[in-house]
Amino acid sequence: MDVKADDAACSQTSMDQLGVEATKPHMDEFPKDLRRAFDPVARQLRQVKELNDHIQLLVRDSDRTRDAFFLHKVLPELRTCRGTTT
Repeated sequence: MDVKADDAACSQTSMDQLGVEATKPHMDEFPKDLRRAFDPVARQLRQVKELNDHIQLLVRDSDRTRDAFFLHKVLPELRTCRGTTT
């Protein structure tokens, strides 16, 4: 089974159904990665850490956001009060 031929035929059928004309012929080979010092594992670890940091920021800010949406509409005087944590 020729995957490239099947992929090209599928793409052409989809474009025909959408009324789109192909502007470039399909490539015969995939691009090669020419980077010498690329480490995909390190990159994925950085991305996961960045996502985790962003989620933690959202969790930290969630009380204030929730209070602003619900509590401060009912009791606006609580907007100036800060809770204490010990």
